Parts: sequence; C-alpha cells; structure tokens
Amino acid sequence: MDLIAHLMLGIWFYKKFGYWEMIVLSCIFDIDHFIGYVYDRKKKIHPKLPWVLHVAFRRRSWFHSFTGLLLLLPFVSAYVPFSLALLSLLSHLLIDSMDRMGIQILPPFTKRKIRGPLPTSYLWSSKHPRHYRKAHIPAIIMIIILFLMILYNV
Repeated sequence: MDLIAHLMLGIWFYKKFGYWEMIVLSCIFDIDHFIGYVYDRKKKIHPKLPWVLHVAFRRRSWFHSFTGLLLLLPFVSAYVPFSLALLSLLSHLLIDSMDRMGIQILPPFTKRKIRGPLPTSYLWSSKHPRHYRKAHIPAIIMIIILFLMILYNV
C-alpha cells in the first residue's frame, strides 16, 4: 500500500489510543523507499517513471520484514507501550503483505516472502501506464474506509 494508507491507519490508531507516536510508527517502514530514491538519484539510476511513482513503487528492502520489526521494536517501545508499538508496526507489515510484491519474512536468514493478491505495489515495472492507475484502486479504497472510520469515530 502507499504511504497515505499507512498514514490514515496511524491517525485512526491515534484517535483510538491517544499516542501520536503511532502515526509515525505506522509509516516508519516506508523510510526505505525514500532512502532508496536518494541513493538512486546519487548513483544517477533513473527508471522510466515520474519521481513520485519512483518513490512510491520501490521494491521493499529487508526493513519491510519481521527482522526490521524485531530491530525497531525495542527502541520505540521506550516511548510507546510495547503492545501499541507492536500493533502499529505489525499493521504496516500486514497491510504491505497484502500486495503482490509482499514482504520478506526474516532476511538475511531466509528469502521467503508473504504475498497477497492485490496489485498495489507490484506493477511499477510494467510498461503499460494504465497499470499504474489500476494499482491505486485497492489503496484508494482502503484510504476511504479508514477516513470514514476516523470521521465517524468507529
């Protein structure tokens, strides 16, 4: 899913539990997209995509995995209760595991992935521009649902 879907989920967590840090934790795994984008710019690697899509549709690094969760959780649980930090971080991984690109389970120990059926991040290498539009439909639906949940205090 895209950053906006994770952000909306973090806002919903904030409204439910009262910790603003949950907004940051719901989005923190996506920092590898920005780091990769900066790295590509420095190395002058330019895929045939607009820069916004280049950031949004990057392949996920090992940071999007349970290894990243295990490394990050002890640091963030100092600021947020452990169960809420785990909920925020795990929800990000769960949402990202629903698309075709999936997430790695425990790199560098295994290269296995958890993948779902949604085409949200997988089609960035496609040569057909209409695939980019189709890839946003599941993310937009999730954003609308989360926005309505926030609006109606569900």
